[in-house]
Amino acid sequence: MASRRQIVRSGAVGRSGFRHELVLHSSTEEMLEFVVPFAEEGVAAGEPTMLLVRREVAAAVLSRMKRPSHDLVILPALGQPGRGASDLRATMALLDG
Repeated sequence: MASRRQIVRSGAVGRSGFRHELVLHSSTEEMLEFVVPFAEEGVAAGEPTMLLVRREVAAAVLSRMKRPSHDLVILPALGQPGRGASDLRATMALLDG
């Protein structure tokens, strides 16, 4: 069966170096295939890296990281399944401080 995973990348307007990636996935394992390398790349580059993921994904990411780092911040996913627009607004409010 072909994977339905899709990755959407965008830079936020007015934010130098800010990168947002959205992964549509059908399983936790499929998400981890993307999230772990993303987090490791950010940490290796010495860049602040933030993940907003479910608790079970956070635990799996941390257990698979080669080098834990203070540059990696993992916060609980916001919102509810199927409420993408409200999740994005809540995340932007969090990032804007």
